[in-house]
Amino acid sequence: MAAKKWSAPMRVYHWLNSLVVISILITVILRKTILDKYQVNLKIQTFLNDNEIELSKDTTMKLAKLIRFEMWEWHYVFGFALVALIFIRIILFFTKSGKSIIKDAFSFLTTNRKDNYWIKLLYLAVYLAIFIISVTGVLMFFYKDLGWTHDTKKILESIHVAVMNIIIYFIPMHIIGIVLAENEDQPGVTSEMINGGKK
Repeated sequence: MAAKKWSAPMRVYHWLNSLVVISILITVILRKTILDKYQVNLKIQTFLNDNEIELSKDTTMKLAKLIRFEMWEWHYVFGFALVALIFIRIILFFTKSGKSIIKDAFSFLTTNRKDNYWIKLLYLAVYLAIFIISVTGVLMFFYKDLGWTHDTKKILESIHVAVMNIIIYFIPMHIIGIVLAENEDQPGVTSEMINGGKK
């Protein structure tokens, strides 16, 4: 049997990681748009006013937060799934497929520089970003158990959101890059991540 460019565990990791990251982004988009607490609160107040029902703004805000609560619980579920995938990715770095990414990324430091080394460096940067997102997310989730203040949580949240923006920009860049590669010098690059490709 011919050796595969990408091992089965690497391919499974890639697609699971993609699914989890996209799912996390969907929860963020929902939180910032149709399930934004201020927008939901406004709709609740409008409904109450139209039906001549009186409730305080604090109460309607609590209702608004409650409405989006279950959705945001999925953010945590996917977040911890991402943490588990990070541990798997670290293990995969020690496999042949995993080592090749690191070797190619830093090939510019050697006489055998790969043409696509900068792409592999970008991937490593994305892995680092995902690691930071996961660590800050877990620390925010357990900040009370750790005895940290709300101000500390806000600092972690700022880092969490800033690094998440890197991923948001990376996804369309990644898709565009794949489309260009498929139509130029690397036809079959997508199918390789499905069937493993050939070395």
